[in-house]
Amino acid sequence: MNMQLNTIPQISNLQSLSTALARKVTQDETILARFDNIWKDLNFYSFNYDSDGRIVKGFLVEPKTGSDLPCIIYNRGGSKDFGKIEEKQLFFIMAKMASCGYVVITTQYSGNDGATDGKDECGGIDVDDMLNLKNILDQYDRVDSRKIGMFGASRGGMMAYMALKRVDWLKAVVIRAGSSDEIRGYDLRPSVKEFRKDMYDVDSKEENMKRSGICWVDKMTKNTPVLLFHGTGDEQVSVLDSVEMGAEMYKHSIPFELHIYQDDDHKMSKNSKEVMEK
Repeated sequence: MNMQLNTIPQISNLQSLSTALARKVTQDETILARFDNIWKDLNFYSFNYDSDGRIVKGFLVEPKTGSDLPCIIYNRGGSKDFGKIEEKQLFFIMAKMASCGYVVITTQYSGNDGATDGKDECGGIDVDDMLNLKNILDQYDRVDSRKIGMFGASRGGMMAYMALKRVDWLKAVVIRAGSSDEIRGYDLRPSVKEFRKDMYDVDSKEENMKRSGICWVDKMTKNTPVLLFHGTGDEQVSVLDSVEMGAEMYKHSIPFELHIYQDDDHKMSKNSKEVMEK
């Protein structure tokens, strides 16, 4: 059944967000004026939603006009409240995506941003929080839920790999500096392992392998093309995570493209415009 956003049963506490919040990110009037030309044609919402009985925080950015719109599930990076969806992601990154005609939806994952149900397990129940966004899109009367793509960066890339293992309804997946080998990641940044100790058993090889896409590429769908981006100067997630993932995707006949940028960092700062255009 097609419904308006505010009548979808899983959604509660739907709130429209003012673009004035973008001033928390920048006071540069030139930037604000440029983005105002984008924002005037978009709606911004926050909401709570039911994810297998847990109340989780989510956000949605959409064009003000149009129907049968394609969708993007945006996977945030970080862990717990570090890296959570805030004004920068909403009004600049997700807004750019929505300005191309997409309904962009995202989750904070269980236990974050004031939610008290469950907890962020960095590749546990939070994977369901991500995939359960499709239930909302399936009911929303403005979208064509047969056309859903996914974007993930860093930990969000790890989540996207887990989606490729779980479902085959994604039309395309874009991953920027995605983590595919948690054991190597913890060797590179021991502080992250310490930070995640209360999320899951970070000393368990089995649990880390569950969260490492490189260990189960053979289980990923072959029906979804994947676009990988990474910079050789990334000090947070090794570029080998994407290089080795590309090699394994080639081996298992998964359609993919791999783009490596010399000396670029974790956020692809030097080539962000090219990455966004692709």
